[in-house]
Amino acid sequence: MSLDVEIYRNYHVTYDEGKTLEPQKQSLYRSNITHNLNRMADEAGLYEALWRPYQLKPGYDIPEDDYDAEYKYEAANPVQAHEIIPIIEKGLEDMKARPKHYETFNSSNGWGMYEHFVPFIEKYLKALKKYPEAFVECDR
Repeated sequence: MSLDVEIYRNYHVTYDEGKTLEPQKQSLYRSNITHNLNRMADEAGLYEALWRPYQLKPGYDIPEDDYDAEYKYEAANPVQAHEIIPIIEKGLEDMKARPKHYETFNSSNGWGMYEHFVPFIEKYLKALKKYPEAFVECDR
């Protein structure tokens, strides 16, 4: 299992001189990493920002086991990159300040290591900052 993140923007195309518009999605950044890092992310305060950013929206209050409502909420409440940048900056800063602490969350099977997670977060954060008005999508 993995976490797939994508930063994208929406646009429209027309094939009839603007009479009808067809929505399109342009991918600006994509990456993935093992789901085994979810405990490390949670410890750094990054889990929601990386795995479930829509849960950070004001007013989110869906019971943990109501998957249909959660899916509908996620689809109806897209997250823009700028909304999660401060959280990711803070978590990454803490991870870099305390590598030994976070290494205790390394996966015993080698699939989910601090040494791979930090560069993943750094690259993702760089892309978020490059496209702050773009939308974020996370597939788990």
